[in-house]
Amino acid sequence: MGIFDAFTEILTNDNPIKEEKNHDLSIALGVLLWIVAEEDEKFLPEEEEKIREILIKRLDVNEDNLDDLIKTIRKAAKDRIDIHDFTRELNTKFNMEEKIRVIEDLFRVAFSDGNMDNYELETIRKISHLLTIPHKDFINSKIKISKSSEKIKNN
Repeated sequence: MGIFDAFTEILTNDNPIKEEKNHDLSIALGVLLWIVAEEDEKFLPEEEEKIREILIKRLDVNEDNLDDLIKTIRKAAKDRIDIHDFTRELNTKFNMEEKIRVIEDLFRVAFSDGNMDNYELETIRKISHLLTIPHKDFINSKIKISKSSEKIKNN
C-alpha cells in the first residue's frame, strides 16, 4: 500500500474518491498547494478556495468528492509527510509544461491572500527544484502570476 492509498483508506473508508483516475495526482498537488498556503502561518479562506478551484480546473476533480479530498490533503499536510513523495508523484506523471503550471498554481495560492511572504516563496523554490524546473521558468512563473494577481487586486 502506497502513501496515497494509506491516506485515502484512513479518511475516506471506500468513498468514491478512490475511484477517480487522478486521485494520487490530486493528493500530491493538493498537499503541495496546502503546504504553500500554510507557510505564512495564516491560512485564509481565500487560499482554500483557490486550492479547490485549482484541483477542479487542473485535474477535473469531481466536486462531489472535493470535501473528502480536502480532508485527505489537510491530514497529509498536517502530518508533514516528506514533500519528496508528493513531488516524485508529479515528476512521474507530468511533463515539464505541466510541472511549470504546478509552480504557477503554487504562486496563485501564495498570492491569493494578496501577499506572498518569503516563507511561501522559499517553499515554492524548493518544490520547483524538486520538480526539476529550470530557474528561468521559476522566475517567469513568479512574474506572470504576480502581474495577474496585481491586475485582479486593482480591479
